[in-house]
Amino acid sequence: MNVYKIFGGKFAKDYIVQGYAKYELGDYQGAIADFTEVVRLAPNDSNAYYCRGNSKVKLGDYQGAIADFTEVIRLDPNDANAYFSRGYAKYELGDKKVAIADYNEAAQLFKQQSLTDNYPKTADLVESLYQFKRVS
Repeated sequence: MNVYKIFGGKFAKDYIVQGYAKYELGDYQGAIADFTEVVRLAPNDSNAYYCRGNSKVKLGDYQGAIADFTEVIRLDPNDANAYFSRGYAKYELGDKKVAIADYNEAAQLFKQQSLTDNYPKTADLVESLYQFKRVS
């Protein structure tokens, strides 16, 4: 089933493409506007929430990013990148304990999904955060 709907002559996928372009150009507000339009047109598109969350991270809106990454996880509980990104946003807000839990979940999902590049990096990050936490 195609989740993209037409609205005013534009498809949601057109807004995704525009959002990617704006993100790459550093226009994070513009990217958020486009990804928000995708969410409005196709509310079950987890990619739109993920991209909007990344844009919010770039602007330092970590609470908003956490909300978007949480929605990605609701829509797709096996999205390792969403757990990783949500962990990052939580870490930036100082919630290191919860960030470690998200990083752990991401590492396990990366491992289960045979994403061999991402798993060791995430596992190493978790270990270093545990070490940092013990020292602090």
